[in-house]
Amino acid sequence: MINPEKVLAIVNEKKTSVTDLNLNQIVPNNIDNVILTISNNKCEMILPKSMSGNDFKRWKNNRGGIFSRDLINFTLNKPYGKYLLIEGNKEKAIIRLIEDDELDRFETLKLVDGVIKDKSYMILRHMNNQDSLIKTDIYIEQGIEEAEVPKIIIPDITSIPEDSDNHIPSESISLFD
Repeated sequence: MINPEKVLAIVNEKKTSVTDLNLNQIVPNNIDNVILTISNNKCEMILPKSMSGNDFKRWKNNRGGIFSRDLINFTLNKPYGKYLLIEGNKEKAIIRLIEDDELDRFETLKLVDGVIKDKSYMILRHMNNQDSLIKTDIYIEQGIEEAEVPKIIIPDITSIPEDSDNHIPSESISLFD
């Protein structure tokens, strides 16, 4: 569990550094046990075998869903959230700044973790000082046989001709084995 007080303490101390991050610097990444990456200009999610449909729905309405929407917007050259790295006192965290027009939605989802210089933020991932910006390991439950991990690939809807009969809504996803 992420401890917002711990991150706020990092921000308040004098030896704290704040660094702007580009999404390319933090992908692939594991957010709440789902690995997100960009492959062939498409957002790809690698789900744990034990994740149910309800678990995925909850994940989409949490930090991972916010990050996946930002990755999709990034691949489509649309505006996306701003990410920062906060470091200090052997601690570091990747955070996403919340724009004023997003604040109500983030508050409804209970994703506002604090404020830095009058700007609300969400903690994407809390890390130890030696941790890398990217994380690709996934928790595997003991006793589950090895099987192919399900993937979700978000299609590049900009490559579909406008007169195409195959209309894909912007929020659609395709499942591939």
